[in-house]
Amino acid sequence: MTPEYIQERLNKLIADGEVLLKQYNQKGNIDKHDLWITEVRNFFSVIGPEYNKKLNDIADKLKDYLIEEPYGRAAYNYIQQQIEVTRLAKDALIKNAKESDLKKDKKGRQQMTQFFSNLKANEIWLQIEKEYDVSKRSFARKINFVSDGFKRKIIFRDIEQSYILAASGFPKPAVILAGSVIEELLRLFLKHKNIIPTNNNFDSYIKACEQNGLLKLAINRLTDSVRYFRNVVHLEKENSPRISISKATAKGAVASIFTITNDF
Repeated sequence: MTPEYIQERLNKLIADGEVLLKQYNQKGNIDKHDLWITEVRNFFSVIGPEYNKKLNDIADKLKDYLIEEPYGRAAYNYIQQQIEVTRLAKDALIKNAKESDLKKDKKGRQQMTQFFSNLKANEIWLQIEKEYDVSKRSFARKINFVSDGFKRKIIFRDIEQSYILAASGFPKPAVILAGSVIEELLRLFLKHKNIIPTNNNFDSYIKACEQNGLLKLAINRLTDSVRYFRNVVHLEKENSPRISISKATAKGAVASIFTITNDF
């Protein structure tokens, strides 16, 4: 069960219990209480059996008082303590579920990382071709304007690593690395076209392309990737929980590399 479902379900049970608490001295409330506590116990039997023991302890402690005073103060205390157990269980069970999700996520990333670490460069490009329909050879032809052999090797390496990071569940470094590749490709492309940007930065390269009518379609599609790259490349700009990067966004950033190069 997800932490969100556990929270929603237990919040509902707690709210229903609080309604019962207000009506503890009304006739017919015993049947309603029996239905409510059965729901609570059934849920605990699946997600946290240890809390049913706590409920049993409360029932054993108050059973004699409840026989004598089924609609009195004992009934009020009985329901109140059951609600408190449910409230305490909620916090603990949500925490456990979140920790379980984190462990599963970590294990999944480790498995993906292990898978990719065993791949050679050409095998990584086969994975890239399956996902993005771009082969290493076709990409190499698109960047013929990069004549420096070492620079070409670095570009290929960084694309491989950004793909691995995105696929392995490390979105932030994947976006930063993919953004750096796009930035360098734009710089080299403008140099090849003998166009001098106003400044040596990502924004200036994009503006230079726009002003000179280059890569119109590709530049338009870069909006989201560029925004994320700007937000996370400098730590001081990552100043809000809203600036979070999903795995899908990271894969989109890698895709943007090929979107740009497709228009070279």
